[in-house]
Amino acid sequence: MMFRRPWGVPKGLKPKWPGQIVQIDTVFINLAPGKAIKHFTAFDPVAK
Repeated sequence: MMFRRPWGVPKGLKPKWPGQIVQIDTVFINLAPGKAIKHFTAFDPVAK
């Protein structure tokens, strides 16, 4: 049995070239007052 993530590519959208659909995840971590780390990850299902 295959499990498909529900948050993958939306139904009906089939990207044809890289950059057409990009998922971006961001994380903000506050280490101390005035000191923060910001991290982002971008995922492109075509250009894996």
